[in-house]
Amino acid sequence: MPVYTTVKTITFSKTNNGSVQLIPVSVMRKTTGSGGTSDTLQPVNLFSTMEVQAPSTISFTISSTTYQAEEGMTWYEWANSEYNTGNFVCYGTNYSVTVVGFNAYIALNNNTILGSDTIQNNASYTIVSGGGGN
Repeated sequence: MPVYTTVKTITFSKTNNGSVQLIPVSVMRKTTGSGGTSDTLQPVNLFSTMEVQAPSTISFTISSTTYQAEEGMTWYEWANSEYNTGNFVCYGTNYSVTVVGFNAYIALNNNTILGSDTIQNNASYTIVSGGGGN
């Protein structure tokens, strides 16, 4: 009975519109004969070029400073991502987003923001001093 081994080499390249192309460079299947003496390499077509879109980003402000986030991102995800270039922390989805080292939290229209809340595009968030969050 033949034994098949598939060897895959795949590269990624960024297109001009910001998407990522997944391109198989070489894919070969090695067939070992039942006697173990005859090996052949056969090309295998696994998939055609596939594009993966880069996430859409949105902008928002916290006390007049502009920040970026991925569309649909929650505050908990944002606080724990590379988009958080400020000094903010969120310990879980049921916790408020706070400023490290200060007794302050983020709010929108005087409502405390929780980690489970989705960041709103073009929203103007404020930093509120004192209690408020968890």
